Amino acid sequence: MTLPTKQSLRRGFTLVEVALALAVASMAIMSVMGLLPMLLDFERKNTATSLLPAMSSQVMGRLREEPYATTLPTGSRFLYFTDQGTFTANPRDAVYECEITHKALPVEATRPGGAHPPTPGDHCHMVQMKFHWPVGTLGGEVRIFQATLAND
Repeated sequence: MTLPTKQSLRRGFTLVEVALALAVASMAIMSVMGLLPMLLDFERKNTATSLLPAMSSQVMGRLREEPYATTLPTGSRFLYFTDQGTFTANPRDAVYECEITHKALPVEATRPGGAHPPTPGDHCHMVQMKFHWPVGTLGGEVRIFQATLAND
């Protein structure tokens, strides 16, 4: 008959080992939780950065479909987009708001040698698209895109 040895009687972890393992695990979880707000902020900004060019293309597409105005439109016009970057007619469903204003193209004052600069004329003007999100907040983010609209 063999007597049980000290090695065979020990079957689990001691209380000290369990406490150390919990301390290491909790430190790891706390460091990840500390990074979470920063990671969510980066995610929000990256989403907007990828959606805004697509939304500005939609705005320019809509403007190109309309008849070209020979005089510059005055005032601002607003278009609204969902969180996925799709157009919506209902501002209550919108996350992004686009304020559209039309401006004359800047004209060069003088050229070297006294040559007269070309004037853009009535056939083209600049469109400014000011995206603001989230809709309905005062301290939201704003990005501005500019493009030229021409009567082909």
